[in-house]
Amino acid sequence: MAFLVFFGLAAFACSPGGSEGNNDAGTDTLNNQNDGGPDGDDVDTDGDGVPDSLDACPNDINQWTDADGDGVCDEIDDACPGDITGWTDADGDGHCDEADDACPDDINQWTDADGDGVCDEVDDDCPTDINGWVDSNGDGHCDGNDDADGDGVRNAEEESYGADCVISNPYKSDTDGDGILDGNDPYPRDPFPEYILHRNDLGTIDLMLSNRDGTFQAPVEIAAPHGCTVDATHNCPVNTNYRYVAFYVSDFDNNGSVDFLAVGDSDTANASNPLDLWYFYRSNDITTGASTVFTQRLVDSSLDVSLGSLIADINNDNRIDLVHLSVVKPANITEAYFYSFENTGTVLTATCAYTTDPLNPGGCLFIRRLAATITSLVFDQWNVGLARDAVDIDGDGFRDLAIYTMANGGDVAMPVYVLNGFGDGTFNVPTTAYFSHNSGSCGSSPANSILFADFNDDGVGDIIMGFDDDGDPGSAWFYPGQVNSGVFSFNFSGCFEAIDINPGNENGSDQPGVSGSARNFDFNFDGYQDVILGWNYSSAWAAPSETLLYLGNGDGTFQPAITVRDFPTTTYGASFATPQRLCTWFPIH
Repeated sequence: MAFLVFFGLAAFACSPGGSEGNNDAGTDTLNNQNDGGPDGDDVDTDGDGVPDSLDACPNDINQWTDADGDGVCDEIDDACPGDITGWTDADGDGHCDEADDACPDDINQWTDADGDGVCDEVDDDCPTDINGWVDSNGDGHCDGNDDADGDGVRNAEEESYGADCVISNPYKSDTDGDGILDGNDPYPRDPFPEYILHRNDLGTIDLMLSNRDGTFQAPVEIAAPHGCTVDATHNCPVNTNYRYVAFYVSDFDNNGSVDFLAVGDSDTANASNPLDLWYFYRSNDITTGASTVFTQRLVDSSLDVSLGSLIADINNDNRIDLVHLSVVKPANITEAYFYSFENTGTVLTATCAYTTDPLNPGGCLFIRRLAATITSLVFDQWNVGLARDAVDIDGDGFRDLAIYTMANGGDVAMPVYVLNGFGDGTFNVPTTAYFSHNSGSCGSSPANSILFADFNDDGVGDIIMGFDDDGDPGSAWFYPGQVNSGVFSFNFSGCFEAIDINPGNENGSDQPGVSGSARNFDFNFDGYQDVILGWNYSSAWAAPSETLLYLGNGDGTFQPAITVRDFPTTTYGASFATPQRLCTWFPIH
């Protein structure tokens, strides 16, 4: 017995190589180091029978393997035990959701090569076209890239404003039936020519149809004389003092046809009387409509605020809005505000011009909002002016405004500010000017007009401003915009005189050359912005007057003036309106 004990003790004390060994079988309750605890390399924390040293999931009794080392146990949790980047396969298609399955809920699909959200294996006919997934005719091109009607414009382009800034019918090559294919038609849903409007003293409106080459047809009178209609009985019997005094030409019902708003005044000598707001539109059916036949409906007979001068979509809803610059000026300016008039799309039914209630319970045409307070920029200035168009200069997709200030009525420098839009009808107010016109080597007279558009066809907004009676009367200068390293600025080394409506007088004061009516539009649809303006050509402030058109060359320069119309006895050369588009049209050939 002593021998057996001695033998066991000898075996326990000695191991091959003369070191202590862990050679007992089963689970230790005592370790082999004679310290009274379990062996450290045989600990099994979760009790699953696999020691922690071999258990990839030592705290999970049901799992012990992680073959791909992704930290997710294989037996239950990892549907992709051979993929270190994934562990879930919700649809059971054998492709891990985290990195390998673009369609994790579809057992039959797992790829979306173009990232358009449509799975490739079954649903996407065009797996390399992010803008399409249906190829109805099986020609290998998505329907949006097809040209179903053969008019030279892709289907997808016709269905959105896109590169050409128009919407047309992708299955009809000449949507409006005017004989011009949609790809070459600046108004493919309007069969009749665009037009300009002039005020007259006959109680009607003068309309001149465009020939789209920089010339216009002879004026014709439109509108109910003196505003007397069945829905405006307050103007009946006829009030011979009634005048249509302001016009806004665009596409207010968003149907692709040119229409306009007109303001009617029963007494132009009384600045406080309420005004009428009218809506005029033509039929866009070439078989039943006519180019000079308009339907006239009264929107409101108690308009009590100005609707402004700028026409643009400032809240990114693809509807034409208006912006009004409101100034308090007892002597010099003490307060100034921008108000936006956001188009609600109700022009065909509205019975009120505007509301300040964003819910618009009455279905008014516009919602009027405070767009910016600019008192800090214009306080104690003699004048402030606003460009009639809005341009996205910083590439954020939102329209921006340009203004100038003028300290007095003399030959002074004029700071120019740009207010960046937020895309919701409001604008950021800057603290510094971009530059000063009529200072240094740029500008040779003050300004009464500022134009904000791309005049040199480089895709960047430019400014033309000037047309004053002082300095170089009638002079206007071009300031090219530029973008360097993503930052917009103006290139002052590239500024030059672009237009001079009074070239015979290069230095004077109170001389003909004043125009506060200048605006831009592409009248001959060559892709270059033109400038139209009215001025008094014998005296700075009195008749006679005329309306002039300068066709753009696409580089900031212009062709010689075309006289659109002469007004020998009135100043109505400057009382006109031109179309304003939602965005600039570019032909697609």
